[in-house]
Amino acid sequence: MNIDLSKLPAPEVISTLDYETILEEMKSDATIRLAAIGITYSGEPHDPITKELETAALRELKIRQDHNEKATQIMLAYAKGTNLDALGALPFIDTPRLTIMPEDKTTTPPTPAVKEEDEPYRDRMQLSYNKMTTAGSAGSYRYHAKTASGSVKDVSAIAGGSGVVLVTILSNVGDGAANQALIDLVQAYLDPEDIRPLSDTPQVQSAEILTYTINASLTLYPGTVIDTVLSEVNASIAKFCSDKHKLGYDITLSAVHAALNLSGVQNVTLTEFNEVSCNEQQAPYCSSVNVTVGGTGV
Repeated sequence: MNIDLSKLPAPEVISTLDYETILEEMKSDATIRLAAIGITYSGEPHDPITKELETAALRELKIRQDHNEKATQIMLAYAKGTNLDALGALPFIDTPRLTIMPEDKTTTPPTPAVKEEDEPYRDRMQLSYNKMTTAGSAGSYRYHAKTASGSVKDVSAIAGGSGVVLVTILSNVGDGAANQALIDLVQAYLDPEDIRPLSDTPQVQSAEILTYTINASLTLYPGTVIDTVLSEVNASIAKFCSDKHKLGYDITLSAVHAALNLSGVQNVTLTEFNEVSCNEQQAPYCSSVNVTVGGTGV
C-alpha cells in the first residue's frame, strides 16, 4: 500500500509566510539602523519610510513564496507538470509519463497528444520500485498493469491457486468496467517472462462495478446563500465519488453525510441510499447525484 502523499505534513524546507511578521521585522531593523546614524524613525503608517518598507515586505513575501514553490517541485508529493516528468526520469524511478492518445497531425490545427494526468502518474512513480523485481508481488503487478495503459485507473492482484494470479483492473472510462480491448492489452503486457515469474499465470479481468445513487435534501441555516452552498456541496460530493471509485473501497452512510454536511448545512436527509461494500475485485460507482435544498432550519 502506498503512503498517502496528501496526508504528509508540510516539509520543514517550506517556510511559513506572514506579511505582517516580515514588515515588523523590517521596521525593527530599520529603527536600529537609522538610529545609528542619528535618524529617528517613527514607525507610523504615514511615515514615508514605512511605505518603502511595506513595498519591500511585499516583495520579500513574494520571493519567499517563490522559494517555497520551487522547493516543493523537487518532491514527489508536490511536483506538477514537467517538474513531475523530471522526477520520473531519475534513474531509480525511470518511469516516463504515458501517452493516452498520440498527437494527430492530420487535423487542422493538429490535435495535441493526451498525456497521463499528474495524480495517476504520481501513483505509478510511487510503485516504480516494484519493477526492480519480476512481477511477483502485488505491488509489482499493480505497477506493470498501470504501465500497460493509461486507461487503467486501479489494479488488484490476488492469488487464485495453482500459480494463477487474478489481476483485476478498473478502467478510468465510464463506470470503470474494462472492455475486452483493455483486458487484452494488459494481459499481453503481463505475459512475457521478463515481466512475470515463470511459475505465475496472470489472468486479467475487469472489476465488478457496484453502483449506487445519492439523493440528498439539505436543510440550511438561516441567512445561508443557497447557490453558494449548493455549489460547494456538489463539488464536495463529486470529489467524494471520484476518490472512492477504486477497487476495494466502501461507500458508507457516515462518509456520504460528511461529504454533504458542509458549512451552512444544518441537516442532510438521504433517500433510497444503500451502503456499498466492496472486495478487492469490486469497485463502487455513483451513477447519479441529486442534491436539493429542502428548507431552512431555525
